[in-house]
Amino acid sequence: MTSRLRSATLCCGGALVADFCLRRCSLSVDLCRQSESRQAVQRPGTSWSEGAVWEQVATLMQTEEHWLNGGSTGGEAGLRDYVRSALGFSVRCASSDIVGGGDGLFALGNVPRGTMVSIYSGTHYSIWDRLCLHNFLRLLPRGQADEYVLVQADDSIMDGQSFTAEAQRISAGLVRPSACAQLANHPCSGVAANCGFLSITVPPCSEFAGLPVHSVRGGQTVHGSVITVLVSLCDIQDGAEITVDYEYGLGAPDWYSPSASPKSAPATLSL
Repeated sequence: MTSRLRSATLCCGGALVADFCLRRCSLSVDLCRQSESRQAVQRPGTSWSEGAVWEQVATLMQTEEHWLNGGSTGGEAGLRDYVRSALGFSVRCASSDIVGGGDGLFALGNVPRGTMVSIYSGTHYSIWDRLCLHNFLRLLPRGQADEYVLVQADDSIMDGQSFTAEAQRISAGLVRPSACAQLANHPCSGVAANCGFLSITVPPCSEFAGLPVHSVRGGQTVHGSVITVLVSLCDIQDGAEITVDYEYGLGAPDWYSPSASPKSAPATLSL
């Protein structure tokens, strides 16, 4: 999941160059794919697709809390099984089937089309925080600044480096199914991704106070901020690896090639 953001920024310097490189070389929530994700979650008779997504987010987070409050039996595998029993599916983190993919994300149970699979977790940077991004990059350990960076649909940034599988297992002893979207890999060449990114606005509800997203300024992300979730674009079979199109632009890594287009037609919907 590595781009050329860090090297391009530090060699050229400057906030404007950093912003240009970030737009071109990092993962991004493409507006066309944003529409495809919205179309997948849209329910007949409803006009607010975000509502259906937040309902699923709340249910998943509440299910995890019930397991934690009930004794946390079985560790990471126990949590996955508990979520699958309650919701019909879960996800697990394991070695990817994609060459060079590192950690990957796999379906545990069948995942219907239009399902909120997981949240892109990590550190949130507002649009204004981007002006200082080149300074932030200099503070990170070498080789980490260009990993897991996602440009969201509103041009804010999510950096999932603090929520890798290793980081979660060190800090919490397990990987939570709700905090895994940043672990999904790009599909092999010519293969369509089975999931897409969808950027949504955090509502002013106490149920979302525990989102696995933290502001770079400290504390958890508050309502009104934008986060990104992973949405299934098709029915995903039990055991299948979950993939998402990284949508790299100019300066993409050598291994990258655009994925095949999803079968669903794009819809014209605004953020």
